[in-house]
Formats: sequence, C-alpha cells, structure tokens
Amino acid sequence: KDKDFVIVGVSVDSEREAWLGAIQLDRLPRPQLSPLNGWKNNVAETFAIKAIPHNFLIGYDGNILAENVTLGEMEALLKGL
Repeated sequence: KDKDFVIVGVSVDSEREAWLGAIQLDRLPRPQLSPLNGWKNNVAETFAIKAIPHNFLIGYDGNILAENVTLGEMEALLKGL
C-alpha cells in the first residue's frame, strides 16, 4: 500500500462467523471481501478459480499481468513496473 500496491483477499467462505474468525486467527492485515456464497461468487466464476490459494497481479488498467506467482516472482514483477 505504500508503493501503490494493494493486496485484497477474496474468500469463498459461506459462513460469516467462520470467515471472520479465520481473518482474526490468521491476523490478515489486508482488506478481505466475501459475498458469503461459497464458490458461487462473481470473482471465482469470472476468473475461473477452481482452487485456493490463487493470486493475480492486476494492473491499473484492469488487465491481468500475472497469475499464480510466488512471492519472489511477485516482488520481481513489481520492481519492473
């Protein structure tokens, strides 16, 4: 967030209390989103996500720059932007 980069978590949970409990337990510092309807959510369907974890690097223009990259790969990609 300090360098124009934001990580947002999108959950495929369906139970609100379990989802909120996991956020607290894992101490997730980033914004977390969930429509709470499991795998039947717009993000999972739009991006054809079939397993978690799954990640995307999305540019300001909305185009996907990379998918399912490691932390090291992500750092290298971000330095190049």
